[in-house]
Amino acid sequence: TIGLVFVLAGAVVAPSLRPWVWFLAIVADLIAASVAGRRDVWDLNPAHISERHGLFVIIALGESLIVAGTAAAGDERSWALAGVAVASILVACLLWWTYFGFLKDALEHRFAAAPVERLGPLARDAYSLAHFPLIGGIVGFAVAIEEIVAHPDEPASAAVIAALGIGVSLFVACSALSFRLLGGPILKSRLLILVGMVLLTVVVASLQPVWSLVVVAASLLAIVVIEGEGPDERVSELSID
Repeated sequence: TIGLVFVLAGAVVAPSLRPWVWFLAIVADLIAASVAGRRDVWDLNPAHISERHGLFVIIALGESLIVAGTAAAGDERSWALAGVAVASILVACLLWWTYFGFLKDALEHRFAAAPVERLGPLARDAYSLAHFPLIGGIVGFAVAIEEIVAHPDEPASAAVIAALGIGVSLFVACSALSFRLLGGPILKSRLLILVGMVLLTVVVASLQPVWSLVVVAASLLAIVVIEGEGPDERVSELSID
C-alpha cells in the first residue's frame, strides 16, 4: 500500500523528482516484502507460485525481443544488422534455457518439499525478492540490445556494454541465488563463467557489438552444457533451514 502511494505521488510531482519518488516506491515494496510472512503461515500452492514466476520471466524475455525488433524495423538492412539480430535472439533463447532447462523445476520441487511453515518466507525470498532483480536483468539486457540493434556497425558505448553485462549477470546470478535460498548447492560453474563473460565482454567492447553478444551467447551456452540437467541430488533428502 505504501509503495502504491509513492507510485501515485510520482505521477503528479515534478519530472525531476519523479525518479526519486518511484525509487522510494521500490524501497517501500522491498521493505514490505522483507517483513511479510514472518509470523503467519501462508497456504501456498508451489506449482502455482512456480508457474506465475516462470510466466513473468517468459513475458520479460519476449518483451526484450520486441524491443530489439522495433529498433531494427526502421534500419537499413545490412549484414551487421542481421548479425546482431540473430545474436540477440540467441542470447534471449539461452537465457530462457538457463532458467527453464532444469532450474525452474528444481525450484518448484524444493519449494514443495519445504515445511508448510516455511513456505511464506521461502516464497518471499527465493521467488519475490530474488526474482525482482532477475527481471531487472532482463530489462538491462533489453536496453542494451535496443541500442546495439540501432547501431549494429558501431562499437557500443560503455553504458551499453555495462547494461548488457550487468543485465545478463543479474538474470543468471539471481536465478542461482533463488536456488541457493531454497537449499540448493551453490552453482559455482555458473558464477565462474559469469566472471569470465564480463571480462571478455570488456575486452571486445571496442569491436563491433555483435562480438559482445557472441561472448555472452558462448558463456550462456557453456553454462547450459556444463550444468546439464542440474546437480546430481535428491531433493527429498535435503532440508531447508
